[in-house]
Amino acid sequence: MQVVDLFAPYQRGGKIGLFSGAGVGKTVLIMELINNVTKAHGGFSVFAGVGERTREGNDLFREMIESGVIKLGGKQAESKCALVHGQMNEPLGARARVGLTGLTLAEHFRDAEGQDVLLFIDNIFCFTQVGWLIVEALETFYIACCMLLMWFDFFSSFFSFRQTLKCLLCLVEFHLLLVTNQLWLLTLEVFKSVVPPPRKVLSLLCKRFMCLLIT
Repeated sequence: MQVVDLFAPYQRGGKIGLFSGAGVGKTVLIMELINNVTKAHGGFSVFAGVGERTREGNDLFREMIESGVIKLGGKQAESKCALVHGQMNEPLGARARVGLTGLTLAEHFRDAEGQDVLLFIDNIFCFTQVGWLIVEALETFYIACCMLLMWFDFFSSFFSFRQTLKCLLCLVEFHLLLVTNQLWLLTLEVFKSVVPPPRKVLSLLCKRFMCLLIT
């Protein structure tokens, strides 16, 4: 913790990423950060486990109970941490929404409760991987392209990286325009009228197939 405070202090209101190999102590560092936020600053922590192993989530839960960060029984209101998990055995849709669920919880404690909140997402690789798995689960190229465009937009919205991904979105749209004729045929059956402009077609297709994916 002293090394982190000296070389990479965490700015209030900012974002930071921790990258390392397996077994070097990331979970220990997370626990120390949660303990410091709770005991030194009286803040609240939210941990979103995306694609975590069941054992890892259970171990983290037990460690937080032992350290007093999470309280059970009649003292639940005194807990200073919320856990939300989409484990690796869960469906793709559940894992894809864990990050947003954790973000919603953090915003609630910040806005409604007026607390300083430290949000952890472990890990971002699994968060991006589940998006590619959703795309690969689709059977046709055209639907996959639409879902790919939608996923990049969703990921950029989550991190507010719209400018960074702008060129990537344009590239995906360019590939979709190459199959414009097929998109017209696909949408004519749905709209039964004059074919809308390409961007509206892509938007409606994305919404349609996202609903199918969720249901």
